[in-house]
Amino acid sequence: MFLQRNRQSFLFLTTFLIIFFIFVLIPYQYPLTITENRESTYEKNDQLFCHKLKNRETLLDISDMPPSLHKRNIFFLETSCNSYKMGRIFITSRQACAVESAARMNPDMDVYLLFASPGLIVDYGSESDKFLHVLITEYPNVKIQHFNIERYVQNTPVEDLWTSGKIYKSSYPIVHTSDALRLLTLWKYGGIYLDLDVIVVKNLSNFPENFAGAEAYNLLANGVMGFSQFGKGREYINDCLQDFAINFDGTQWGFNGPHLITRYNGITLFTFTEPIRTFCQEHGIY
Repeated sequence: MFLQRNRQSFLFLTTFLIIFFIFVLIPYQYPLTITENRESTYEKNDQLFCHKLKNRETLLDISDMPPSLHKRNIFFLETSCNSYKMGRIFITSRQACAVESAARMNPDMDVYLLFASPGLIVDYGSESDKFLHVLITEYPNVKIQHFNIERYVQNTPVEDLWTSGKIYKSSYPIVHTSDALRLLTLWKYGGIYLDLDVIVVKNLSNFPENFAGAEAYNLLANGVMGFSQFGKGREYINDCLQDFAINFDGTQWGFNGPHLITRYNGITLFTFTEPIRTFCQEHGIY
């Protein structure tokens, strides 16, 4: 009786340890990302793994149907891989609110939501699916598209950052990728760039063609900015991209973002006693 009880305890303990090893230790050591057709392992520190996935289905690529250069557009970019799960595109409630607010307040502008990750919009009834469905069906000025980064950066001032792999070796690859691509988008198409946590509460058509938000009393923000595809705006964005490519620093969080657009204008101090301060001839600070 005693031996039988010990044998049962031993079998129970062995079974428990096997289950614990399979379902707890292995997934912890080798995290899995579910892709379209199979499970594949990737390094924990590869924060932008979805940029390197090949032969995946994607949304319409903006390079195949670019925006009109003669119309002012609003751009949101999702450059992280948080949007990619099981071959599908996902969006958070905060991101959906940001896009909806821009579309609602600016019905005469096209609002582009661009995803760097592959994936399709498939309605399985999730919260994300409902958000995407509302944006697509209720706001005809919302365009949800993909941009293939390798193709997007070709023949641009920052192409070498990708072909050399410098951007992926950055200490802050997600941040620095986003910093580069938002500038590149305005360089390509002009218009207004907004971060995906920005809620728009007014029509932006009366904003000057070239403007930037203020992050601090001596620092411009690159999370809210707009520049023309022509004239001074184009010159400024081109100069910023050249600076980004030549002086890229992967060790500092804000060096290639807010600090870049601030230092390039030679701005050291400005105050906000008025709603708008102009700088560099045609730029506005909000």
